[in-house]
Amino acid sequence: MEKLKRMAVALSSLLLLVGCEQPKVVDDIRIVQALGYDYYDESHILGTITTPIYAHTGGSGQVQATADTYSVVSHIGRTLNTLLESRSEFPLEIGKLLVILYGKDLAKGGLFPYIDVVNRNPDVGRTISLAVVDGRAETILNHKFTTDQLVSAYLNDLIQHNTKASFPKNNLHEFLYSYFGDGMDPFMPLLKLKQHHVEIEGIALFKGDNYVDYLPFEYAYPFKMMFESFNDGSYEVPINRNHYMSITNISSKVDYKVENASSNRPIIYINVKEKGFLRESSSTMQPKQNIKEIERIMERTLEREGNQILEMLKKLGVDPLRLGDKVRSYDRGWSEEKWRAIYPHVTVKLDVRTTLAQTGIIE
Repeated sequence: MEKLKRMAVALSSLLLLVGCEQPKVVDDIRIVQALGYDYYDESHILGTITTPIYAHTGGSGQVQATADTYSVVSHIGRTLNTLLESRSEFPLEIGKLLVILYGKDLAKGGLFPYIDVVNRNPDVGRTISLAVVDGRAETILNHKFTTDQLVSAYLNDLIQHNTKASFPKNNLHEFLYSYFGDGMDPFMPLLKLKQHHVEIEGIALFKGDNYVDYLPFEYAYPFKMMFESFNDGSYEVPINRNHYMSITNISSKVDYKVENASSNRPIIYINVKEKGFLRESSSTMQPKQNIKEIERIMERTLEREGNQILEMLKKLGVDPLRLGDKVRSYDRGWSEEKWRAIYPHVTVKLDVRTTLAQTGIIE
């Protein structure tokens, strides 16, 4: 009974401590929602943040948000916080950060120092979006887009929407997992500003924390298919040069098996099973007569594109598909050094099996 009393007193004290935290009024702080890093010169970086400013519209009582942008130049290795605070009339809060952008020139030199700063901040969630910019992060964060959304929400929604459809899952947690893990390399979306919108140009590939190259966006789906199992994907099957079939609500499951794992020539089997719905076409088809043929075309196309990706990755010496980790689970004597040496010569056999259901075809 005495023990229960002591526990009750301890819990009551904890509640009192929580209750003592000072409330933060949105009008008295600046909430950082997007952060960008760019190469400035050999010893400096350019940091850019965007914060929403909330104001009441005349007489309606509605709150309108506009974006305010700050940019500062800092020595490499020095945190940007103090300099950014000097540009703001209110304290900066980073707990609602949605997206971080890194200029491609900066990414080539290694991103871990900049990612580690965010990772060590307990106020930042592990699911924030990261992306490399083909150009400068500052340019995108300062651009005036036609959308009513703030640039932070616009970029985050762009990445999240594509992740649900055809782009592989990626965020701060996934990047750090691949960076620190054995037999794997991280990746990010590669963004590019096109007139008055941003598009995902492809998958930015890293060797360690250094950007080395990218896979064009058309390879995003076959990469995702080999990287993870998922539901609700979408893919366009090229029937011929001018006609495509749209496949939606795809459920895809990937399974890996390894043979000769302890040898210098391991064989990796990637087996993919997909189920989807045939939604629309750029040409008139007879569903019952052609659906099997469409399945075969989809299988051959995905196998061809998947093998092209595998050859490209092996040539670059990067392992974003985490093949080394798959081999490691079969080989007790596995080592990172050995894997990197044999990786370009590893045999990978990809097999795709597709089942389609027809739910209405549009001419």
